Amino acid sequence: MAKSDELAEFQGWMKKNQDEINYWTTWLVFKAKKEGKTYSGAMRWLRKNRPDTLRSFHATATETFTSTITAMFDDATIKVRDEALGKEIKDND
Repeated sequence: MAKSDELAEFQGWMKKNQDEINYWTTWLVFKAKKEGKTYSGAMRWLRKNRPDTLRSFHATATETFTSTITAMFDDATIKVRDEALGKEIKDND
């Protein structure tokens, strides 16, 4: 395999992973709303299930990947909050 083919394969792998991260973040939003029943419940569910990460500035690739997983939970929490805040206020609220 030529070096340019290997680079193209690596770039394809990166793109696939970015797409997967977006997909699973959206799934986390769906799952949290289903499990939490309310928006605040969904946000609690995300907080409860969010993995802990190491806080090292000189993280290895594996540690950085774990941070990506944590960021997906954070992004899902933001999406749930934004959706809740975007709801119309009813007359009796």
